[in-house]
Amino acid sequence: NNKNKIKKEQKMKNIKLKTLYFFIFFIKYLNAIELNRKYLENEYGAQNLNTITWMSLNNKGFTSVNSDAFKGLDNLKSLSLAVNQIETIEANSFNQLTQLNYLYLGANNLSSISSEMFNGLVSLRTLRLQFNQIEKIEANLFTGLVSLQNLLLNVNQIEIIEANSFNQLTQLRELGLSDNNSLDPLTEIRHKELNFI
Repeated sequence: NNKNKIKKEQKMKNIKLKTLYFFIFFIKYLNAIELNRKYLENEYGAQNLNTITWMSLNNKGFTSVNSDAFKGLDNLKSLSLAVNQIETIEANSFNQLTQLNYLYLGANNLSSISSEMFNGLVSLRTLRLQFNQIEKIEANLFTGLVSLQNLLLNVNQIEIIEANSFNQLTQLRELGLSDNNSLDPLTEIRHKELNFI
């Protein structure tokens, strides 16, 4: 009787465990939201998108940004996508945001970034990428960000900064590199009149 009772209890535990695993997987699937053009049209109305100058999409559960997401938002000056779960941003996602001054991508799951990600952002002055999992800053990564003044990369996992990573950022005045993996920004980077934070 005791053996049967133990087997029955174990069986019930297994069923509960399998149910829990399925529930976790299902919730994760539900939270995998792609930021695309259709989402913004539903949220703001397709006819209003080209008039918007400020947009906050914080804490929405986005996991990726589609290349067509911001198509037609020609007047957007400030965009915040912080506190999401963004792992990937397709090339040219911000290509049409030529008026954008401020981009906040902090508190996401970005482990790598590419130069194609920032195509078109010729007016960008502040780029915030804190609290991600970025491991490496490649050479010429920020090519094209000719107006950038503030670049914040604090609290990542950066271990490698390649030569010439910031050379083309002639307007850069503030560079945040604190709280990264054994990275000493003062010995890794030299930039005239640059403030480290």
